Amino acid sequence: MSRNRRSYAVLPLAALLLVPACTSVNPATGRREIVLMSPEDERRIDEKAAEQIEGQLGLVADPALTEYVATIGGALAQHSPRRDVEYHFQVLESEEPNAFALPGGHIYVSRGLLTVSNSEAEVANVLGHEIGHVAARHAARQQAHVQTLGLATLLSELMSGGRPDQPSSESVSGHFVARYARNQEREADRIGQDI
Repeated sequence: MSRNRRSYAVLPLAALLLVPACTSVNPATGRREIVLMSPEDERRIDEKAAEQIEGQLGLVADPALTEYVATIGGALAQHSPRRDVEYHFQVLESEEPNAFALPGGHIYVSRGLLTVSNSEAEVANVLGHEIGHVAARHAARQQAHVQTLGLATLLSELMSGGRPDQPSSESVSGHFVARYARNQEREADRIGQDI
């Protein structure tokens, strides 16, 4: 093994030894998972993204509608398995039916989603699902997944004689990442139903 190849191999192996130090118990699932993003990082990312989203899309200027969503969301958030988050519920001025959560507790639903909802129970189901994403730390887990997948790919390339700066086309499958996202959606559904 050449000196350069040995140098490349030492870095991933050293990083793998640090993985146990980056694990924590997920408050929503009770499972030990690799998480590389701290709750403080989640809050920082959340605040910055919330500012951008609200600036670009705009919030609904209807206090009664905003209060309606915040009341439903607040009642659900009291039962979230994650207690270190302050949830914020907002209605975006968008006709497209949509809802999403930021990692630090900002949860958005669009005016369009509220228009197609047939009942308060449907709105509660959507909000519970989004709380589930925050509670299970899906953004942090996705980041850890992508980073460790990249590390595993690098290690695989080195062990197979490839060069880390020229990865093979077979090293990483987009299908695996897409499947991971579907698993998160099912998990958020389950957590939301529990809430």
